Amino acid sequence: MGLSRRSIISAGACLLALQAWPQTQITSALVDGVIFAPTTFLTVSVFHDGPGERASFSGSVSTREGATIVRFRTGEVVLRTGDNVLAAVDLALREFSWGSGALALAAQREHRLAGGEYKVCIDGVLGGESLTPYCEPFDVEEVLFLDLTEPWDRDTIDEVRPALYWTLTGSSAPKTDLDLLLTLAPLNEEKSAQRAVGSSVPVFRLPDPSYPLVPYPSGVPSLEPGRCYAWQVSALRRGIIRERSEAWSFCVRKRPTPVDDRYILLRDNSDATIHRVLNERIHFRFDEPYSVGVIHCDVLNAEHTIISPDASLIVGQERTVTPNLRNIGVNLYEFDLSSYHLSTGRYELRVKDGKDRERSILFSIEVP
Repeated sequence: MGLSRRSIISAGACLLALQAWPQTQITSALVDGVIFAPTTFLTVSVFHDGPGERASFSGSVSTREGATIVRFRTGEVVLRTGDNVLAAVDLALREFSWGSGALALAAQREHRLAGGEYKVCIDGVLGGESLTPYCEPFDVEEVLFLDLTEPWDRDTIDEVRPALYWTLTGSSAPKTDLDLLLTLAPLNEEKSAQRAVGSSVPVFRLPDPSYPLVPYPSGVPSLEPGRCYAWQVSALRRGIIRERSEAWSFCVRKRPTPVDDRYILLRDNSDATIHRVLNERIHFRFDEPYSVGVIHCDVLNAEHTIISPDASLIVGQERTVTPNLRNIGVNLYEFDLSSYHLSTGRYELRVKDGKDRERSILFSIEVP
């Protein structure tokens, strides 16, 4: 017996109702571009309309143009009836492989996605059947953090050719896509550090400074003791400044003016005066009425290492005191530096008397 027209319509309505019934499907995928790592990069939401069943997923994160950032494949996870929210750490990753492009390498190194336009695509398998593929575009806002670290802001340093330290972090594009510029300029009292780097004639502008340490550039004049300087690092893309660090300042310590004394008075508390040596002789005295006994002297360099004299020049001298030391009068001494062959620089003469008291003289040598 054939079906009536009413029966055919009823059967078609039932089929449409079955097709409209919710099916297991991926409903959303949230990519964490700020902490982009295997255990944090993705959260997937799946609606499951049946009893508990195992499913697995695979997919990729790529640029809108199709350059792969990462591919992934999960183990099996159990889907419960209703909405399932699966964090990356719950997905039991079997594969997590990085792409080979600059953005992928930057993401692998920085554990962040660079600012830009991306898409995430996911396929699923449930009970041997493929789920409807899910693909969704998303954007990552570009965030750059440029920070200076050393010398500290408003610090005073001794080096006239200092190394500079800085950092670059954030969801930035690969550093190969950025033009970086380090500026160091003299700082006048009437200017702020920011105004100095923006308007003063710079000591140097260094493109693409090394990271995170910038050696002082060769061929650039040394900084002047007693002067202050400002510095800043900027990041540009296609000639436009995208970010810049704070402008910091520092001063180079002014060197004490050497004092030319005929006889330097040795005190219990040595001062920081630097004495100029003439004719390779240092003259010093003890301000005491009695002899201080046998004297021993050592010459030290700027690294506080003892320098030995040339032994061939002191053979046969009296060794009851340090070789090269001559007693001129009561507690008056002359120390001969000629056998040390000192070059231009700063030194220390450490004097120990017969009572085991130790005193120091700071002195400078200028070799023509």
